[in-house]
Amino acid sequence: RILSEDGNLCVVPNGHLARISITNVTAHERTGVTFLMRINGDATPQEVTRCMESLKARAASDPAATQRPPHVRLLGFETGAIEIEVGVELATSKLHEIEDIKNRLIIAFVAALQDAGVTPTLVRAAK
Repeated sequence: RILSEDGNLCVVPNGHLARISITNVTAHERTGVTFLMRINGDATPQEVTRCMESLKARAASDPAATQRPPHVRLLGFETGAIEIEVGVELATSKLHEIEDIKNRLIIAFVAALQDAGVTPTLVRAAK
C-alpha cells in the first residue's frame, strides 16, 4: 500500500511491484515561486528603485517566506512597460498552501507597487 500526500491509498499487488522499477519522489519542505510584474513604462528610475525595494520587503515579510532573501530583478523595458521579477522561497511544498500564498503575495505586490507610486499593469505568478 502506498499513501499519497493528499491521503489517497493506492494498493499495488506484490507480483506487479516486483516486476517494475520504482522511483521515490520525495516531497521537499520548501519550494520556490516566481512572480512577474509590469509597471508603467513612464516610471522614473527612483520610482523603479522604490518599487523593487518595496517588493523585496513585502516578499521577505510574508509568514510563509523562508529566511533566504527573496530576489528582485529588473528584467527589462518594452514599449510602455517595465518588467520586474520577484522570486520567493516558501517554507512549504503543499500545493493547496502554495496557491493560497501566491494569492496573498499577488495582493501584497499590487499594494507595494501602488504605495511606491506606480501603476501595475500585470502581476502574476510565473510558476
